[in-house]
Amino acid sequence: MSQWLVTDLSAVLPAVILTVMLALFVLTDAYIGKNHRRVLLMGRI
Repeated sequence: MSQWLVTDLSAVLPAVILTVMLALFVLTDAYIGKNHRRVLLMGRI
């Protein structure tokens, strides 16, 4: 059972880390306007 947990975490954890890093970049970048942030974070206008 623990082998499956390690396999699942090794597949999901990098994707979660990248998503959080991209969200932080979008939120903190001064060159991205408020409307563009909304599009990048939520995928809609």
